[in-house]
Amino acid sequence: MRILNLTQHAATEDQVLAGVIEPADKKQVMDLLTFDEIPSGEEMAQRASKLAAIAQAAGVEAAMIGGAPYFMGALESALLEAGVEPVYAFSRRVSEDMIQPDGSVRKVAVFRHVGFVRPYSLADEKVTVIPMSPAELADYMVGNGMDIYSASALLKQRK
Repeated sequence: MRILNLTQHAATEDQVLAGVIEPADKKQVMDLLTFDEIPSGEEMAQRASKLAAIAQAAGVEAAMIGGAPYFMGALESALLEAGVEPVYAFSRRVSEDMIQPDGSVRKVAVFRHVGFVRPYSLADEKVTVIPMSPAELADYMVGNGMDIYSASALLKQRK
């Protein structure tokens, strides 16, 4: 599954491995997501429609969205009308030890991409969507040092 990144941030390496691609014109997407003044409902609907058209033109099945909470409902609706499933990135905070040159250990919190979550209005029992084949999931687990318990959150319930 190809997922278009409709956020103001570049996709992480893990998100790219999960199928996220950047839009051809990232600046245009960022401009449409940035509000310098309090927006009207009409302005939000227009911007959401433009972003949905970008996703539709990219030929993707889904779009990773995130940003101003007051705008996400309009964007979700516009994407659905365009036949593109809106999803939110889900990350897990992981503590990693970094050995310093002097031998001391520094703890660093790293956010690891785990999967995608459908908006509440679309989720049946808040299903996590992972666009990976079983082989890709196995490779992902091995590459990220995951066991079956930590990977269980990556499994998608199929209808």
